[in-house]
Amino acid sequence: MYIRGHHYANNLGIAHHYRAGFTIVELLIVIVVIGILAAIVIVAYNGITTRAKAAQAISNAETVYKKAEAYYNDPTGGNGSYPLSVTAFKGLPANTLGALPSSIPIVTTDPVNSTDVWYIACLKDSTAIGFIVRYWDFTVNAARHYVGGSGAYGTPTGSANGKFQGVGCSADATGTSSD
Repeated sequence: MYIRGHHYANNLGIAHHYRAGFTIVELLIVIVVIGILAAIVIVAYNGITTRAKAAQAISNAETVYKKAEAYYNDPTGGNGSYPLSVTAFKGLPANTLGALPSSIPIVTTDPVNSTDVWYIACLKDSTAIGFIVRYWDFTVNAARHYVGGSGAYGTPTGSANGKFQGVGCSADATGTSSD
């Protein structure tokens, strides 16, 4: 008769012993393999979330940029002017070309480690003649920007280390993000 983990004798009278469970070496090997697999999954997950946040921030900034240009070109909206402030941007009726979706997080300070977008209007004589849209690029951990209109200068994505380098409102325009 067989009972796991106990001695028994077969028909020839030879005693056999079957062990119960796993050895410590087998358990350690399984634990190490699980640990390695977990480390691989964690690293892959972090990379995926970083790329997803970067894509969301870029998408938000591009939406704000395109909506500001649409507002400028809309005869019932900006009529040759860009939105003067974040409040003006957000307060547009939904049927206006430059109206922002409510899901776009737009702020009045430089975005750092967020998918928020900073809209800065470049004003000349109380008219927005240009604008800057700032966002955080998670893939390089630096602030980036889009520039629109004649009252702003700079190269798109021409910023480094979160500093406002090589971008701004032209000499005859002043920047504002106030509400």
